[in-house]
Amino acid sequence: MSFVARSLAVGYGKKPLFDRVELAGNDAEFVCVLGRNGAGKTTLLRTLAGLKSPLSGSVSLDGRDLQAYSSSERAQVVSVVLTDRPYVSGMSARDVVAMGRQPFTNWFGVLQDIDTHIIAQSLDAVGVSALSERAFETLSDGERQRVMIARALAQQPKVLLLDEVTAFLDLPGRVAMMSMLRQAARDGNMVVILSTHDLDLAMQFADYLWVLTETRGIVTGVPEDLARTGVLAACFDSSQAVFSSVTGTFEVRHRKDVVPISLHGEGPERAWMERALIREGYAPQENRVAGACHLSLQSDAGSAVDWLVDSAGLRQHCASIEEVLMTLPRPVGHVPRATAISHVP
Repeated sequence: MSFVARSLAVGYGKKPLFDRVELAGNDAEFVCVLGRNGAGKTTLLRTLAGLKSPLSGSVSLDGRDLQAYSSSERAQVVSVVLTDRPYVSGMSARDVVAMGRQPFTNWFGVLQDIDTHIIAQSLDAVGVSALSERAFETLSDGERQRVMIARALAQQPKVLLLDEVTAFLDLPGRVAMMSMLRQAARDGNMVVILSTHDLDLAMQFADYLWVLTETRGIVTGVPEDLARTGVLAACFDSSQAVFSSVTGTFEVRHRKDVVPISLHGEGPERAWMERALIREGYAPQENRVAGACHLSLQSDAGSAVDWLVDSAGLRQHCASIEEVLMTLPRPVGHVPRATAISHVP
């Protein structure tokens, strides 16, 4: 199966958001579409789904222009889940998922055994089997979104397009959803295309990224190539945060008037201490700096941690990052910390 956009112009009116776009999705691929707010992710997905005509160019599935499909034909090969909050009254979650089989039922809409099996599979795939008899309107936003995805899966499409469907989920729910969509692409031998703001999870789960940039149009590639070549940094860097091509995560831009501090240690304890120091206005350095505080990890035995703070004649052992921060002199211009409060475990 090949899902291809050729010389595609996407937008509203006469001025395209993107022009001469070349995109391709293949069997069993999970693609994430990334871009800033207003970049055109939803418009792109609606155009790829055939819900909106392209300004020029074409979108084809297995060599046939998507605009040549009838609505019933398109429903058998393309499923779409948009950001709109669905409201369905008087139907159970299972009834909503069963609507995904409508393009394949007879004139009377009678479900066959195979349809019932597919509906049950789809409910299970997104983890809402236990909610199948619940009234749809009583579900939470996240649960409704899962049910709508189950309905899309029930269509057993060749192409599944989803717009920000993880927005209503907590972190464990977003991880589970991304994992499920990646697996659904494999199991269903379809291309799954998801627009998302969750760059970190997209980097970890997507086979390919389609990045909507301001200057280079839509840039595609595997996540690691787009990270190391600076595409993601160019798209998302701001005055407050910068994308690291080394760690693959965003790092907050801190004040320029930082205070040098020497930091010695290894492993997770050192990494977390470095994060805390940077947040508090320090610039940790490996080499000892004349006149600067010196902080060294003396021991790290399980939960027993010993940091030695050596500053202007002061030598003090600390058992936690909080204690170190309370002990260090505050950088000029930074608000002093309040006295630490003992927390009841």
